[in-house]
Amino acid sequence: MNIRKNNNKGITLIALVVTILVLLILATAATLTLFGQKGILEQIDKAGITTELDNISEKINLLSMQNNMDLIFGKTDEATLTYLKNMGIIDSNNKVNADVLLGTKTKYGNGIENDIFRLENNKIVYIDSEGNKVAEKHVDVNLLSEYVS
Repeated sequence: MNIRKNNNKGITLIALVVTILVLLILATAATLTLFGQKGILEQIDKAGITTELDNISEKINLLSMQNNMDLIFGKTDEATLTYLKNMGIIDSNNKVNADVLLGTKTKYGNGIENDIFRLENNKIVYIDSEGNKVAEKHVDVNLLSEYVS
């Protein structure tokens, strides 16, 4: 009697191909999640822009209220926009100098190419390096000015 034992201890070619396919699918899904159009990196970038826009808006609102209080009490006769321009915060094209305003270097709106924050119609607008309006935030630069004679 000749009994033959089957001692195959390796993996089959089919199992190897299936494993590789599963790993490729997982790698593709991870890559799309990280780098895709609505990926994590893009969301992080948008959150950074929004944060800086909020900081700039809040600071301009604060300076606007301060200037308007000075107008009410007769300490100044400058309109808010003139006040911001005289402080070097806004240039003649209404481009915001975020570094001067916030007192620190900013990642966005640094003035390289078109990468700027600009004051437009009571809004701070972020314009990216390709010239696209990415985000905007309302600011109260005319706050109380209609009450001042």
